[in-house]
Amino acid sequence: MLAKKYRLSKRPDIEAVFKKGRRINHPLFVLYIMHNRLGYSRFAFPVSKKVSKKAVERNRIRRMERESVRVHYKDISAGNDVIIIATQRTLEIKKAYLLWESLRTIFKKQGLLISLV
Repeated sequence: MLAKKYRLSKRPDIEAVFKKGRRINHPLFVLYIMHNRLGYSRFAFPVSKKVSKKAVERNRIRRMERESVRVHYKDISAGNDVIIIATQRTLEIKKAYLLWESLRTIFKKQGLLISLV
């Protein structure tokens, strides 16, 4: 599980990222990225009922997103708030490493990777 320090959980922080952050669209998810003044990056993983009515499926997506970020956190540059919003196509992904491959390509394009994993 992603340590509490690295989670973006307070409503004002999340709203600030939605208002001031960059939006990046991908078939599997939508990312909002905003620079923060902290020495570490924080993440949020909302999954809407529009993606799936079943809580089991929404939680599976959330767990896969969290795990892919947790495992590769050391490779992500510090000082960013990131919100990863799942889409309907995310349900098709069965393994967390496939999700990470998609995230990695976006992070690389946005300059958020320290090393190329």
